[in-house]
Amino acid sequence: MITGTKLRWYIKIPLKIIIARIPLSHAVWNKLGIFKHGEMQEFSYARGVFSGHLKRAGFMEKEKNTDKVVMEVGPGESLFSALLAKSYCFKRSLLLDVGNFALPALDVYKKLSGWLANEGLPCPFINNCSSIGSMLTALDSQYLIDGLNSLKNLPGESVDFIFSHAVLEHIRKNEFIETSKEFWRVLKPGGVSSHVIDFTDHLEESINNLRFSDRFWEAEWVASSGFYTNRLRLGEMTRIFEDHGFKVDVLEKTEWQVVPIPKKHLSTHFMSMTDAELKTSEAILRLHKPA
Repeated sequence: MITGTKLRWYIKIPLKIIIARIPLSHAVWNKLGIFKHGEMQEFSYARGVFSGHLKRAGFMEKEKNTDKVVMEVGPGESLFSALLAKSYCFKRSLLLDVGNFALPALDVYKKLSGWLANEGLPCPFINNCSSIGSMLTALDSQYLIDGLNSLKNLPGESVDFIFSHAVLEHIRKNEFIETSKEFWRVLKPGGVSSHVIDFTDHLEESINNLRFSDRFWEAEWVASSGFYTNRLRLGEMTRIFEDHGFKVDVLEKTEWQVVPIPKKHLSTHFMSMTDAELKTSEAILRLHKPA
């Protein structure tokens, strides 16, 4: 490969399928810059993401959070939200993922704790913690790593606030409806959910993933190869949430000026969609469960 060249989507897909079959740990792939799960390891970025969701959901007044439970869907490679939740005075936090992807060593969390204190956002003292587990206990936080099954095991109406950042698009298509149903079940009446969703292909920031049939794209050997998105469009996601009772607000929407790929190159299902649906590249949704 020539240094500085950008691999095209049709090269990335087979390469990632092959690489995903090499038996290396997630930590090793991460060090190589492959199969990274988000950018939440950077302190100011993590705080910005967290506070952005708080603002959209109405939880910036810390004194009102002392009896509330927050759940992050897809924390990825850091558990920073456990410290941030306590810094914003939440009673408890839940970090839900489909596996154990947390990478930073304990020292990183201790540095974050000091950084938050300097920012005027102190959290419980964790310098005496000797493991990630003891840190989570000190922060009244749980790391749940069995995806939808973990979500199903949570008590009904036990969470006040759910958020995710570029995660919903990665939930398997055959689990999305059930995941929406579980969000509704675990949220308390009056609860709020905030989600930033990336509708690009995660290959070339286009919609090349819409070229393929479901039969190919949803096959396990493809979907487990590190580039999967469920390909649900904004209108489809909105209808799913509304069907479960949520009031859905599209707070922001980013669009391409034109559909980035001619429709004739898309799979039949997407070929029949409106240009408006196909032009959406990102959206921010706020879901509200009526009291």
